[in-house]
Amino acid sequence: MMKRILFTLLLALVGMTSNAQSLLVGDADQNGELTIADVTKTVNMVLGKETQKTLDVNDLFAALKEGGYGLRFTMSDGSVVNIRGIQLVSAEVLTPSAHEYVDLGLPSGTLWATCNIGADAPEDYGDYFAWGETEPKSNYNWGTYKWGESPLSKYNDSDGLQCLEPEDDAASVLWGSEWHMPTQEQSAELYDECDWTWTVVNGVSGRKVTSRVNGNYIFLPAAGCYEDSSLLRGGHTGYFWTNTIRTNNYEWAWDRRFTSDIVGVSTDGARYFGCSVRPVRASQ
Repeated sequence: MMKRILFTLLLALVGMTSNAQSLLVGDADQNGELTIADVTKTVNMVLGKETQKTLDVNDLFAALKEGGYGLRFTMSDGSVVNIRGIQLVSAEVLTPSAHEYVDLGLPSGTLWATCNIGADAPEDYGDYFAWGETEPKSNYNWGTYKWGESPLSKYNDSDGLQCLEPEDDAASVLWGSEWHMPTQEQSAELYDECDWTWTVVNGVSGRKVTSRVNGNYIFLPAAGCYEDSSLLRGGHTGYFWTNTIRTNNYEWAWDRRFTSDIVGVSTDGARYFGCSVRPVRASQ
């Protein structure tokens, strides 16, 4: 995973100036954190609104990985702007976040990731996690469950914890602190505010979840779930964990479940089941 760094950009803006310019990037979006988005916003501010193309985050990551830059911008007056290079000159390292997300225009502002944890594309199944565990495994049952069974060692009647703490949240641990597994409320919002259409993407069945506000969407594959070492209902049912426990029975946690006939119902599963995780993050 690529590290985020406090950048100094060395920009040679051909067609605008004959001299290289050095820019120190700060918290451009004023969210209290220095991220790759701050670099993107700063470069776009330098280029101005006259360009026919804006800098994309993925292009910037590719440039950093290769150690050079080759973006070419055409101005409305026909002149050309080239960004010659990016020079990394300091080393304040922060938590990486290269994962894509979609703004569905939800009332809470919650942003949903485009892929499951462990997936390379929206239709990939990705990895499976027992509730409150942060690593996939080969066998899912009470005997292998991290928090035991009868009595449970955490998230139980004694501690009264109703939601996963960050250190037990697969999204937070594997993707960074800005991500987490959706709460039961966020999962319910996705169900209430979007249209869920059963479809097939690259041969994979699942639900296209489309915003009624802006038309943006995510795809949730019907990845099934694991019990013991067997994948159950793969291609037929989607099981997506929330971070919320069922408080009248701490051995169960809430998930969002769907088939071709049943649309996004909220139900509960035994905590040891291996289910999909689709991370969310707060609005920017």
